[in-house]
Amino acid sequence: GEVSIRSREKRKLRKEVEFELNPARCGNCINFIPPKMGLPNKRIFKPAHCSIHDFDVKKTSICNYWEGKKGEVLQE
Repeated sequence: GEVSIRSREKRKLRKEVEFELNPARCGNCINFIPPKMGLPNKRIFKPAHCSIHDFDVKKTSICNYWEGKKGEVLQE
């Protein structure tokens, strides 16, 4: 029906524009350490950070040292 035609059109468009559903970014890098909250009665908080560079990052950030969970790396 009409829904499957729309789905095919969307898949075709995604392929044409080289859409990436889950592109390389800090949030899916093996070196990403998520933010940590302390105990409820204490104000301890550590923001998300990179285990290689040891600086704060956002999930949507990216650097040249990205490594995926299956060992993928960015092209040089």
